[in-house]
Amino acid sequence: MLKKISTLFFLTLAVSAFPSKSGNVSFALAGDSTTATQGGWGDGFCSLVKNGTCFNGGHNGATTVSFVEGGYWNSVIQNLKTFVDRGDKTFVTIQFGHNDQKPKYNITLGTFASNLTYLANQVISAGGHPVIVTSLTRRAFASNGTLLDTLEPWAETAISVAKKLQIPYLDLHKKSMKYVQAIGFDAAQRFNMVANDTTHLNSDGKIIFSRIVADLLTKKVPGLRYVIASNHSLSEKISKGEI
Repeated sequence: MLKKISTLFFLTLAVSAFPSKSGNVSFALAGDSTTATQGGWGDGFCSLVKNGTCFNGGHNGATTVSFVEGGYWNSVIQNLKTFVDRGDKTFVTIQFGHNDQKPKYNITLGTFASNLTYLANQVISAGGHPVIVTSLTRRAFASNGTLLDTLEPWAETAISVAKKLQIPYLDLHKKSMKYVQAIGFDAAQRFNMVANDTTHLNSDGKIIFSRIVADLLTKKVPGLRYVIASNHSLSEKISKGEI
């Protein structure tokens, strides 16, 4: 009985923080392979959602251009509309950069900013709440043990878009870099999906980095503490740079 009362109490708090017709808070995730089911943090994050639905629309190899042209963004928007129509308060995370930065796609930082702005405004128009997420770090190190960073300009651009639109952003790039640098090269390789793949995540990596995303989100939007499962011991290990 105590457990039932406690669960009802926290659910009531969540609904109070995010009033919705259904009483649920749902999520739709947009991004490249570092969000996608195969190699990203998205499914791990979705497993933490206690009330409502979480759709992982991340797609391997996607840029802000190909994600739209390939129809993947339309899937995110359609799921968003479904959630909104049934009365759910719905957040949409948007994380790109890993592929946008590659010269072969010819996407400038200015174009990247315009594309993120377009995606965020579409979420707002469909009744959702966009959250910009900066790129997950790669886990490649220099010979002196320093974590290499090629994504900072793209992360900074994503943050500037969020600030301009006055919407929440999660600096996953900064937080993941801090953690990976703290644990060092050998430990960081334990998260590789396959040997020498320092971009994509195996099952252990998905647990760690989805926890980081969840903690960043509940800090940025405190009301979500009641709809996203916590793991205080893991969060503490991450904050201490432990594995």
